Amino acid sequence: MSATTLDARRPAGILVIVLGSLLTAGLVLLGGSEISPKLWMVFFALLAVFPAGWLLSRQGILSLDLVDQVVWAVLLAHTVFVARLKTTGGLVEGQALTSEIVIQVLIWGACLVYASARLLGNLARLKTLCGRNAKYMTLFAVAAISSTSYSISPMTTLAWSIKLGTILLVGSLLFDPKDPIRSCSRFLQATYAALVMMLAQYVILGLTSPEAAIEISGVSSFPRLGGYLFPPTQLSSVAGLVALIALTDLLTTGRKTASWIVLAGSLGLMVGSFGRAGILAAGVAMCLPLVRMKRTKLAVGLSLIVCMAFLYAPNLVDISWDLVTRGQRPQELASLTGRLPLWDMAMNRIMERPLLGWGYVSGGRVVLAMPFYGWIPSDAHNAYIETVLALGLLGGVIMFVCLAKSFLSATVALVATWRETPPTEAALITLKVLSLLVCLLVYGFFEGSFSGVPRVHTALLCGLVFCTDQLRRHSPR
Repeated sequence: MSATTLDARRPAGILVIVLGSLLTAGLVLLGGSEISPKLWMVFFALLAVFPAGWLLSRQGILSLDLVDQVVWAVLLAHTVFVARLKTTGGLVEGQALTSEIVIQVLIWGACLVYASARLLGNLARLKTLCGRNAKYMTLFAVAAISSTSYSISPMTTLAWSIKLGTILLVGSLLFDPKDPIRSCSRFLQATYAALVMMLAQYVILGLTSPEAAIEISGVSSFPRLGGYLFPPTQLSSVAGLVALIALTDLLTTGRKTASWIVLAGSLGLMVGSFGRAGILAAGVAMCLPLVRMKRTKLAVGLSLIVCMAFLYAPNLVDISWDLVTRGQRPQELASLTGRLPLWDMAMNRIMERPLLGWGYVSGGRVVLAMPFYGWIPSDAHNAYIETVLALGLLGGVIMFVCLAKSFLSATVALVATWRETPPTEAALITLKVLSLLVCLLVYGFFEGSFSGVPRVHTALLCGLVFCTDQLRRHSPR
């Protein structure tokens, strides 16, 4: 790994992921219902990365570009802190404790201050927010912040709108209009490192508190990976994104060993969580690199092997059906695990405020926060409905145009760059960007994803939109 990149496929990058995972896991385990001195010591050691990185860069020892990547990775990977803490340091379900809230606020605040200072020192990076596709993401953020004035829960909307703005500012640091391909590469490397770090944190914390790493459904009594530490649907999605990037690397580069290890581990976590939306989205997106790299025979062959296994071992059908359905009743499956009634309720709420919606995040977190078939939904479980519920038709149109133009730009860029054999670096980066975008779009049909609470999926979408602008600028006309 060079001094200016954060590559999760090289030994130095793996070391960063391991140390970062141990540090953040320790931050959780040392905490309690009160903010202990040990917790403060670890946290300030973590914050020391920011000024230390700046000082080292001034001396020419470290590149600020690398610090930008680390900050982006921290912003994404710290979301595993949704785990709750006991006074004794264990993990339990329930109340959000003071220590967790303070740590969350301080991490987001530190990232916002760092991004603002960096952008003030290099105003040219602000052009990233005004790109052909990115301007719609910026408009969406403006609409989100503006919705505070009429939101059903102004403080909720304001808090999450600030986080959305922080994601946009930190993400823009990774992109240099003068070097589009390297900018996209830096974004993908930092994002990949963050996603792998999230899985590593889950594994480390899961080994110390197994009861917090496994969820047992209260309805079907079906166990699966996830639990309070990392919700199974999110675990499945993150593992699917990692598997998608690892598969693309495996098909396009010579780094076989590392890619095989990451691919196998992420697939195991994805399947073990039984998050059907994440598995479906990753499966659809994986078809793109397989087809583009002319590996369709491999995909067809694996499918035939599975079919033959079911044919000659009928008992596997029953076992597989139980795994896919997670022991749910036919009525629950027919309603997409309660999604259809939830979408109907959300549509009724949309009709009450069709133009501007109920306020960013408040649309799902407050309006739909009521007992619903035994559970309380935090969003509409559909990114597209959630967008309209939160920001009305205005926000829905902005997001639709952003997604459509970004998808079209990435598709055109892939066609334009995929002309040489072997494919160029630009073509491989474009393939990754389009594959990740497809994964997000499919996942958005079944979960709040990029339109819900602004976390990893929202950050990933912002970065991918920035990438489509860079790739469009680089693509041959």
